[in-house]
Amino acid sequence: MSKNKELSIVVPVYECEDSLAELYKRLAKTLEDMNLPYEIILVDDGDPSNAWKLICE
Repeated sequence: MSKNKELSIVVPVYECEDSLAELYKRLAKTLEDMNLPYEIILVDDGDPSNAWKLICE
């Protein structure tokens, strides 16, 4: 991906550990189909689950 992003998607992550991987997969597929430079920003806002570990992977 280029350094210049045309689209930024910011997703707050809280208690969504079970759906995080699928959400990312669907978002990435949709954005790739749009053929625009993009970034997905996942924000862990003190989630007590293992969401941060998943984000780091």
